[in-house]
Amino acid sequence: MFKRFVFIVCVLLSLNVQAISDKEKTTLLKYISPALDGKQPDFIRQSPVPDLYVVVYGFNVFYVSKDGRYVFEQTSLLDLKDNRDLTEDLLSVERKKVLDTLEDKNMVVYEPKKTEHVITVYTDVDCPYCQKFHNERETLLESGVKLRYMLYPRSGADTDSYHTAVAVMCSQDKKAAMTEAKAVAAHNSKIYVSSKATGVEPKYLPQIEAPDCENPIKDHMETLHEMGLEVATPQIILSDGELLRGYVPAPKLVEILQAKQKESKN
Repeated sequence: MFKRFVFIVCVLLSLNVQAISDKEKTTLLKYISPALDGKQPDFIRQSPVPDLYVVVYGFNVFYVSKDGRYVFEQTSLLDLKDNRDLTEDLLSVERKKVLDTLEDKNMVVYEPKKTEHVITVYTDVDCPYCQKFHNERETLLESGVKLRYMLYPRSGADTDSYHTAVAVMCSQDKKAAMTEAKAVAAHNSKIYVSSKATGVEPKYLPQIEAPDCENPIKDHMETLHEMGLEVATPQIILSDGELLRGYVPAPKLVEILQAKQKESKN
């Protein structure tokens, strides 16, 4: 990842072509600051576009005109020549800071014999594409991908999905519990669809259970929001903070990881 790191540093340096005076800072924040309760930004820099500045508050990135009047928010600044999303590069740096605080012991981790790559995935037991992704985990493991799961029940706290997530984290064998919970959820979903078509009363399999314990599920949910991510699963975060939204087939994901590894060595 060294090459990407160097690139990001260069991006940050390129955004700091000229120091920002206090007067200029006040002008730039004139219209933004009141909307953010006067919070101080993490940094303000010139963007590669003349008279357009980038203002970063955690995972909020704004592009502001020189007079502070015009603002682009929730958008990306693209470099079409180098085919780069400069906004995503900034956000990746911030995500990596959060990733570096997370510990394997507080996640469900599937580890290969030899780790070549590490991914952190937000998953929901009841999410069909999360189930599909999980069923392809052996392809990842065989390719040296360490899979770290953070659980995000999209139905919210104190729901059936939430309690299943808690049961996974409170099980003695978290990996087996995760696999079983996803399989049960997939089975019950198919039974539900079938019952709607046939009118036959569905007979659901019971979901996994485990004695309650101190668990990190609410912390997992808060961390997703801390990273500024939308409530959606799966979401795959690479070790450098790059985000892949939604389901990515395991063979394709392996290709992406190997290409990044090759790039970092060049």
